[in-house]
Amino acid sequence: MVVEWLGIIKKQPAEIVTENVDFKNVIRSGEVASSVAVAVFDNSLTNVTNSYISGTPTTSSNGFTQFVLQAGSHGDYRDVRVRLTTDAGNVYEEDLLLRVWEIGGASDF
Repeated sequence: MVVEWLGIIKKQPAEIVTENVDFKNVIRSGEVASSVAVAVFDNSLTNVTNSYISGTPTTSSNGFTQFVLQAGSHGDYRDVRVRLTTDAGNVYEEDLLLRVWEIGGASDF
C-alpha cells in the first residue's frame, strides 16, 4: 500500500489536541461538505480509532474539518484517514501520519 501523507502530526502521549484538515481547495465549486469521518490505523492496518479520536469530528460547509486526538504510546506511528463527503455524493480523502513521542521517554509526572 502506498500512502501519500498530507502532513505529519506530532504529539506526546498525554496531549489532547485539536487537529484539522481543510478540503476547500479539493471540493468542487458549488459543492457543500455534508459529513466527515476520521479513522486511525496501526501498522498492521487494524482500526484503532477508538483509542485515538475523542468525540465526533466536525466539518463546515466549505470543507474545513476538525477532530480531537488523544492518547497513544511512545513510538506509535499511525495513519489518520480523514474522509469528507459532499452533497453531490463525492468523497474526498486525506491521510496524515501521526507520530507519538514522549520527550525524555518518561510518561509520569
